Amino acid sequence: MSARKGSPGSSGSNYHGGMTGGWDQELQPGQGFRFAVGTQSGVKSTVYRIWTARNRSDVYIAKLPTSSMTKVSLHESGNWQYSFLSNVAMKVGSKNSERHIERWKKPEPFAEGWIRAFFITIPRTELRLVNVEAADVRWIEDPGAGYWVSIEIVLVDPGVLTTLSFDGVLVGKLRLRNDGMAAVLATRHKPTKEEGLRIAGFRESFYTGPIPFQAESFTTPTVELFGSSNDGARCFTQISLTVPPAEVRTICTGDLPTSLPLIPKDNWKLLDLDSKD
Repeated sequence: MSARKGSPGSSGSNYHGGMTGGWDQELQPGQGFRFAVGTQSGVKSTVYRIWTARNRSDVYIAKLPTSSMTKVSLHESGNWQYSFLSNVAMKVGSKNSERHIERWKKPEPFAEGWIRAFFITIPRTELRLVNVEAADVRWIEDPGAGYWVSIEIVLVDPGVLTTLSFDGVLVGKLRLRNDGMAAVLATRHKPTKEEGLRIAGFRESFYTGPIPFQAESFTTPTVELFGSSNDGARCFTQISLTVPPAEVRTICTGDLPTSLPLIPKDNWKLLDLDSKD
């Protein structure tokens, strides 16, 4: 990614969204949208939601099946967190101050006025053929065998006159109360063989080890690994706890772009389990 004068836009990649109509329309404070990788009728990822506060410049991210339990909060103050919701914490007897899975400070900008806030990694090997009831999902194109998708949430300060040049698709833009902006971008890359084997290893460990939350009752369970990159951004990496279909099982070799640093295994945490039906 690189910043230059202009407005947010793609650098002209052949990787694009399945439905781009209206995606460049800027949403107002208090609004949001859902997004996922794949198609409504084909293999797909978990559905995620991003939205903003109406009266503050806060951004929220949640996984649709568990959005009533946990969310990522990127507060205007720069105090960011991934937490259980207050009502959930109280049900299990926790204090409100103890509901946070992790708290961190807003990262430094990678260019003047641009902050890589959060990203979600979806390996193609983790897409599954499941039913999703959610409406109005912005479907990001299946990256193809051997590729992973990185969905980047980037914050733009008010008054910034530069744009972000990137190789991918603009999924959406949300205007903030302070006149800044949150942009959602999707890019694809080839994982290294080490990364592919690591994902397979995590999945295998879940097969052979104890699975929380009675996974056997779910038809298509997934887990999210929560991690951090070298630039301070936090992330989810999706892993499906069922065997990948043959057509998406390929593990390819390649080099990661410098904008998508390899996440150290020690920084990955098992978070939650859900059913995508």
